[in-house]
Amino acid sequence: MILRETKISECWCEKCHKGQMPAIHQILFDEKEKNLESLVGRKIKCNNCGFENTIEDILIVIPVEFLVSSQYEASKGKSNSDLNEWLNAPS
Repeated sequence: MILRETKISECWCEKCHKGQMPAIHQILFDEKEKNLESLVGRKIKCNNCGFENTIEDILIVIPVEFLVSSQYEASKGKSNSDLNEWLNAPS
């Protein structure tokens, strides 16, 4: 069995709603930080509007179920558990 972990980080300015990840990545790179948790409480100045945002928390979203479908037959999508049963069914 293989467990795949995919991490996607997203963050937007509270005032203008522009993405803040370039500024956050720059801080992590400059300060040689290894994790996002070290940024809680930090102020991030938006490169677009100049508003100072404070990072209050890091949310971790763990999907427990999602749909898997072909691009061409989206209406025939299966949940990941249905797909697993289909893949493991005796032929």
